[in-house]
Amino acid sequence: MRVDWDICESDASDFVDMLGLLGPFGNGTHLARDGTTVLKDPKEYGREWQVRSDMDPLLFDELRPPQYPAKCIMPDLEFQTSSLRRRLASGISADQASAACGHVVEERMHAMCVSDVLATQDLSVAEGAY
Repeated sequence: MRVDWDICESDASDFVDMLGLLGPFGNGTHLARDGTTVLKDPKEYGREWQVRSDMDPLLFDELRPPQYPAKCIMPDLEFQTSSLRRRLASGISADQASAACGHVVEERMHAMCVSDVLATQDLSVAEGAY
């Protein structure tokens, strides 16, 4: 998932105290709900921000599984990428996706970037914060 918006510098002060899933404004740090703990592992970060009925307002009319404390089972990245290659008949190749994600140096994050580009068939996804 990616969220983009344009603001002019004079409006930046409106976002200085922004926290939550998007993190603190301007630095892309992944913080836990406590606002101070930095989470480096993207899976841990995702689990930390899973919607919780004991902490968060109801987002939808119905609760659908899985609900907290259930955890998502993350697929193996190699399997996920090869599976996506088979499902996607045409469009962006794995080599193109890998090249678009070339700026992502950490191996695991690079694989996630490639997987996201292949799943969306959109090279601009690689420009997101990995």
